[in-house]
Amino acid sequence: NGEFLLQGPTSNAPPGTLSLFEIDAGDYTSVTNLEVGTLSLWSSQGGDMELSIYNGTVEAKILKMVAWGYEGTINMGNGTLHALSNDNAYAQFNMLADGTGDIIIDSVETNMAALLLDFESGNEGSFTFGDKAGGPAGGLWEGLVGNGNVSIDGVPTTSLLAYQITTIGDSTKISLPGPLGPLESYLVWMGSFGLTDTNTTAAMTADPDGDGVANLSEYAMLGDPIDPNVQGTTPEAIITNVGGTNYFACAHYERTNKDDMGLSYAVERNVDLVTGTWTNDAVYPYGAGAYNADFNVATNFTTMDEGKQFMRLRVEFQE
Repeated sequence: NGEFLLQGPTSNAPPGTLSLFEIDAGDYTSVTNLEVGTLSLWSSQGGDMELSIYNGTVEAKILKMVAWGYEGTINMGNGTLHALSNDNAYAQFNMLADGTGDIIIDSVETNMAALLLDFESGNEGSFTFGDKAGGPAGGLWEGLVGNGNVSIDGVPTTSLLAYQITTIGDSTKISLPGPLGPLESYLVWMGSFGLTDTNTTAAMTADPDGDGVANLSEYAMLGDPIDPNVQGTTPEAIITNVGGTNYFACAHYERTNKDDMGLSYAVERNVDLVTGTWTNDAVYPYGAGAYNADFNVATNFTTMDEGKQFMRLRVEFQE
């Protein structure tokens, strides 16, 4: 029940690190455990104090983050960190990829505005505050998310839809939700740009940056809905000659996970923008293939028998 001090760089001391992990990767009962009265991460020179819990448990009466403009780091894998209370909150908590570990602080005694929390993809763990100075802790995670203190894969994500926040009694817990549905994926993406009002700026038909590209198209082409100079991978018109015959073609890009995102892409043609009708009649697929990690590329063509023709890419959303 004494004090365990993990000390970072000082004028004459190296960075402090400690890892709690499985002794034998094939023996899941062989873990390192730590039980202390006060667990301190301390530094006066830099932010290199790091505690990694890959398995096992850490029990502390007080979790103490002492820093002068620097932060300690706690990496949580599959174990448990449980503290009765905290003293200061200058810390970066990383919930590691595919981890299932939990961080639990029974009573929050200090302002948590300096706390940073990052969830890596696939993490199934959680972070719980039991109460706040003996009263309800509800609203703490919502505030930290809104202020950009919580991130996913290092990217601050201010949309509450990106997380699962559960409040029971005085306690509040945050974790990543299960797989997002198409609408949730769209709203989380819009929220990453600070656009959350689905009746105005976050509506699929809205164009908050005024570049002539609606939000849904920005989403489908990985543009930036608040930067008119970034419209994503827009379609390309091509006139090509094959065997002496000219063809009018359209090359466009489709998100590799378009089905999960609820996106469909269709190339259509028209011969008269005033009285004509957009249709996919006489539009033929030419080829498709991988473009990069985010996109596949597809090409469609039509003959040039008409005096004039127009082609467009229509993007639709389906839940």
